[in-house]
Amino acid sequence: MTASPNEFLKNCCVQELVPLEFNLSDYRFFLVGLRCQVLKLHFTELMDVESDIDNLPSILPAGTDAFVVRSWPLGKRPQRIVLLQRYIRYAPAYYKRYYIGLRGSFEEYLGKFSAKSRSTLLRKVHKFEHPSSGSICFKQFRTPEEMAAFHVLARLISTKTYQERLLHLGLPADDEFLQTMANLAVRDSVRGYMLFQYNTPVAYLYCPIRDNILLHQYQGYDPDFRKLSPGTVLQYLTLESVFAEGKYRMFDFNAGEGQYKEFFSTDYTVCAEIYYMRRSCRNFVLLLLHSSFKYLSPIAGRVLDSLGLKARVKRFLRFGS
Repeated sequence: MTASPNEFLKNCCVQELVPLEFNLSDYRFFLVGLRCQVLKLHFTELMDVESDIDNLPSILPAGTDAFVVRSWPLGKRPQRIVLLQRYIRYAPAYYKRYYIGLRGSFEEYLGKFSAKSRSTLLRKVHKFEHPSSGSICFKQFRTPEEMAAFHVLARLISTKTYQERLLHLGLPADDEFLQTMANLAVRDSVRGYMLFQYNTPVAYLYCPIRDNILLHQYQGYDPDFRKLSPGTVLQYLTLESVFAEGKYRMFDFNAGEGQYKEFFSTDYTVCAEIYYMRRSCRNFVLLLLHSSFKYLSPIAGRVLDSLGLKARVKRFLRFGS
């Protein structure tokens, strides 16, 4: 007997500890760890699945706090909090998921940019070149040994970033991540990309591979080199390398929006992040509080910006001065 769409989706879940983050602008106040059943399907695998998402959670296993769908392609914005018969459905994010279609050549891809944008990109790349040689040290890592070396170098960068120091979003260093990375490398299912300046690693990009899709998962750059636009240069050189490999169908910028994602992308799909939690007063208050932080965070950013303080606060948070 063929499994129903909902049964198929439930069989694609794994249990993970998911942090529910309470942020205002660029500062994290605290987080709550949730033990979740997370649907592990790429958004492209969900586009043709006919399913009533409100029937997905069914009965959560004992000891599990929530059922989570990271990126569900939806045609319209869902309500933020909905009380169902047994669950609370919470949609904290509704966003454009940007990606790059990798058909054609790198030169054809560059043709999507305006003449001005293309000129700006090339100027940043040339600015990064070593004055003595006119070249850039860019490396790709893929084998288990190479990925182990990549991780050591990338951690040197990650520890300097405000994403790790303040938001705890740097490249993980725990044994579980290292084992996962090693397993992916054995299957040739991960890539590491790194940019160097005079033998010093200054920017990294970590990309797992799934069904010929490169997933932009972790990135960072050394703030001491920010005037050289290392993140932009690394993205440019990474895409040049990816197109040259000619084996992927998509470079996916993953969940969340950002100017650099929009700039480099060729398309997007509108997705929602959805949580289902058991219906209780405690969970309702928790989600209401989290929703309030999500609502106030951009307002706080705009207020600081209007007062001319946002850049100063961000600089203090990043560099402590």
